[in-house]
Amino acid sequence: MLSLILIVLFGIGLAFLATQNTALGTVNVLGYVWTLPIYMIVFGALLIGFFVSWIVSSISTLGAWSSLHGKERKIHESQATVAQLQSRIRELELENAKLQGHKEIPQKEAVVEKPAAESKPHGFLDRLKRSPAY
Repeated sequence: MLSLILIVLFGIGLAFLATQNTALGTVNVLGYVWTLPIYMIVFGALLIGFFVSWIVSSISTLGAWSSLHGKERKIHESQATVAQLQSRIRELELENAKLQGHKEIPQKEAVVEKPAAESKPHGFLDRLKRSPAY
């Protein structure tokens, strides 16, 4: 609802700007010359600014995602190592019991911690949906 209110206010501001600034201005880009109303020049500059900030934000988001993906991979590798070491400990306990001459080998349940359910968003759009609105 807040975004709708902001969009309406932005539209009203743009309409006010357009009615107050109908004078023409000249834009020179790479040898091309355009004569446009000032409000179109301002709005075009605003759109270009939005686009550039979106690109910078996307690059930052991709960098953060890459970093998190690498850390998650290391966590999963560590969990696999822990599971292998627990299995090896159990084998050594059984071997130790045999060497000590126990007829009955104690049966212990292997305790392997399962990772907590992942609550992180999986895709870019999921992250956008779950990100807090400011």
